[in-house]
Amino acid sequence: MGMVAWLGLLGCDDAGDGGGDPAVDAAVVADAAGDARIVDEGIAVDQGPDAAAVDAGPDAAPADAAPPADADVDAATPDAEPPPALIDAPCAPSERVGGFSASLEDGYTAVQGQVTDAVIPGNVARATAAEGACELLQPPGFFCDPACAVGTSCGEGGACVAQPQAVDVGGVTVTGLEGPVAMAASAPVWFYTFRGSLPHPGFLGGAAVRLEAAGAGEVAPFSLRGQGVDALVPAGATVDLAAGQPFVLRWEAAAEGRAGRIHVDLNIANHGGTPARIECTVPDTGEFQVPQALTDALVGLGASGFPRVILTRRTVDSAQTAVGCVDFEVRSAAVIDVNIPGLISCSFDDDCPEGQICRPDLTCGGEP
Repeated sequence: MGMVAWLGLLGCDDAGDGGGDPAVDAAVVADAAGDARIVDEGIAVDQGPDAAAVDAGPDAAPADAAPPADADVDAATPDAEPPPALIDAPCAPSERVGGFSASLEDGYTAVQGQVTDAVIPGNVARATAAEGACELLQPPGFFCDPACAVGTSCGEGGACVAQPQAVDVGGVTVTGLEGPVAMAASAPVWFYTFRGSLPHPGFLGGAAVRLEAAGAGEVAPFSLRGQGVDALVPAGATVDLAAGQPFVLRWEAAAEGRAGRIHVDLNIANHGGTPARIECTVPDTGEFQVPQALTDALVGLGASGFPRVILTRRTVDSAQTAVGCVDFEVRSAAVIDVNIPGLISCSFDDDCPEGQICRPDLTCGGEP
């Protein structure tokens, strides 16, 4: 299937949105293009029935040894099922050309996706700092003079490159949801979305899900796995962020045996300032503290109106195709407002204290 190699979340796309954008205790490594990858050291890979047994030490009994004669064995009780294998194989941002998602939204379940024929260079963020499971990401900062023509975008070395075009991947079906899903798309946008009736929630926690694309043109058929996740419930609607202070996120941990990871996307400059964000992929334990060195650096770059952090519980699988890497997320996300001392977000002047106006970056203050 061409799945990204892993020992065990990132990234960074945004990623991984699969919603139509063409755009851990863990170690951080870099691919040849300099894009950071997250490799979990704590998750075992399913090696199949022929895998060698783990050495449990000199006192371990042979795998086929009979139980002791006085052992209390209930022959009518089958062996307990092992927990489901974690599906956590996202595309590298430098290779991702799109994907699909099945997501729990507010009152409905959405299934959709899109694939393009290339990666947009300007959408591949670069890691300027990293610690543990997290990275501080910023745009690559390409510069083209003269400016690129319509239909092209600025790339490496100041060269203009053609904008990616959406492509047909054939009919797409998704099984394992609470109802059958089949999707088709048409030129020129080739955007897939399920318009039928699907119960909500459209999948159950732990359910085995599979996406099948029939393929079209140069894109061969491909198959991607997923697993139903429980709805993510944050501990509160807001969280405080200040330089020199711990930034702790809390949510209701998933039920035991419900495989999934938590992806963190912290962005405090959505409407101006220096574009930067922090992304992490972490275990679903119910609590995570983002490294303070990274949050201090992010605050130091400045903030604009309506800062927020998005927590996403997800499984993600990927496959290499003739046009690039395509992924499939099964997810539930929650948006949490971020409180920053001294920052008041606004949409209109009336949202601001007397004597202040709503500035272009959607913050209250004096004359811009």
